[in-house]
Amino acid sequence: MISLCLPSRKRAGYHYNMCKSALDNAYDKNNIEFVTFRDSDDRTVYNYIGNHKEVIGTRTPQIFQMWNEAQKVATGPIYMYIADDFVLTSKYWDKEVEEEFENIPDRIAVLEVDNGRIIWEKYGFSGLGFVHKNWVDTVGYLFPNYFYPNNADKWVNDLAVAINRRVRLKMTCEDTMLHVKDVVHYGKSKLVSHWRRNYYTEPYVEQRRIDADKLVNFIKANSQPYWTE
Repeated sequence: MISLCLPSRKRAGYHYNMCKSALDNAYDKNNIEFVTFRDSDDRTVYNYIGNHKEVIGTRTPQIFQMWNEAQKVATGPIYMYIADDFVLTSKYWDKEVEEEFENIPDRIAVLEVDNGRIIWEKYGFSGLGFVHKNWVDTVGYLFPNYFYPNNADKWVNDLAVAINRRVRLKMTCEDTMLHVKDVVHYGKSKLVSHWRRNYYTEPYVEQRRIDADKLVNFIKANSQPYWTE
């Protein structure tokens, strides 16, 4: 089962298109689960399709908390963190994801989606990706409780790079709200300044070391012995 953890607020149309694109391009529609986090004050009527779970919580500007709450009730064991303004455009994307994890015996990796955004082209990471239950169980969360409101995706990317377990998938998606304009408008200097504040000072650096050590120890403990006759 692949569980798409999906925060959404007052964007029923975008949400529906995202879910429909995932199902339309899936190899096995029955193996796809959507877990949508909704704010308790959101009265928008949503049209859910496919296997769906809904999580209702207190409104928060911190999107990582929405992803975390959705992940907690997801069936898994593969979790995707994604926003409702994307559509998945690759045929049989789910098959590629499962096959990539099958190639990693301990399942410790971040599989990142090519979203075609400037943030990938300039800064070398994607805001969308997949992790396995083993990853979440090992570090204790999907995203840490540090970010206001963004940058949790970079944390996961940096961990994957630190342990040499980042995989860039062939699967693609499109941003239907063209948030790339927001990245351009925000400006490189502000992005870099914000990342440095969050990523290159304590306690962030130390916590990343701790998380990386946990993941490396799991990999070592679950490595497959090589037997010779």
